Amino acid sequence: MKKYRVKNSAFTLAEVLITLGIIAVVAALTLPAVLADKRAKELETGFKKQLAVIQNVLIRMEMEKGEPYTRDPSTGTRTFKKDFVKYFEIVKDFNFDDCLKINNKHVYRDLTNKYNSFTMYFDDGQFITSDGAMFMLNDAANEPLLISFDVNGPYKKPNRYGADLFTFQIMDDGKLLPMGAEGTWFTEENYCNPKKGDMRNGLTCAYRAISEPDYFKKLPR
Repeated sequence: MKKYRVKNSAFTLAEVLITLGIIAVVAALTLPAVLADKRAKELETGFKKQLAVIQNVLIRMEMEKGEPYTRDPSTGTRTFKKDFVKYFEIVKDFNFDDCLKINNKHVYRDLTNKYNSFTMYFDDGQFITSDGAMFMLNDAANEPLLISFDVNGPYKKPNRYGADLFTFQIMDDGKLLPMGAEGTWFTEENYCNPKKGDMRNGLTCAYRAISEPDYFKKLPR
């Protein structure tokens, strides 16, 4: 009876190196897109979460007051914060101090990341909650009542208006609208334009973040 010897086959070192090289190239091409999709999903989830938080707080305020929260815009004197904050678990309250700089550098940039963001609408009360989000209020006389939030707080990027920072307006009837919606303080498209640098660029992106299903996927890198 003949005996057959089975010949063992194996990859050569050169073949292994070529295979690893191909894998590395594929990974280099696909990883940025995967990471970008992951970031977009995280920002979108954070946006929806904090918007739901605000809406829930305003409902609770309305239930306790017996009517929607409204105020006379001609007499805004930073009184909204004391009613608003009691519904949050706060880990850091900046009160009315300027907390928009870290190591003497501006925290927030516009949508294009070219300019320091306009911060005059954030200075009537600022605080960080237990889930890391930061809330900033505008409660000045002769200006609308604005609530802005950074979905992941000032210590985590991208820290860009229209990416993780968004502004909403409480209307005269107590209704909460995303800045950029019809009837809000600013509706110009130039304030949510990824190709035009401006200190206020990103201010009206809250409306687009709600109305456009793929908004976060289209954010500038």
